[in-house]
Amino acid sequence: MSATWNIFNGQATQRNIQLAKINTDIVNKQKESLLNQLDADIATAFYQFQTDRELFNLETENKDVAEENLTISLEKFKLGSSTILELNDAQRRFDDSLNRLVNEPV
Repeated sequence: MSATWNIFNGQATQRNIQLAKINTDIVNKQKESLLNQLDADIATAFYQFQTDRELFNLETENKDVAEENLTISLEKFKLGSSTILELNDAQRRFDDSLNRLVNEPV
């Protein structure tokens, strides 16, 4: 039985080691880049959620104010101190506020 081993392989082993180190560095940089992008995406989603929630709260308040305005306009119309145009305008504003509230992405 005999075994042979190439002592000199034209420094192929050394090149392979260098290539493996370079490839490891590349993969580590790609991993770091992906993690940074993930952090940025999470932060963006969080801030968008906060903005949407605040907008939803504002639209809810707006709907409440528009509803109160409609109730006041209806009472004024019943008492004869406002016109049908003012009542229609209050109704339109209330409808608009409901539409914005329903269509809010939260």
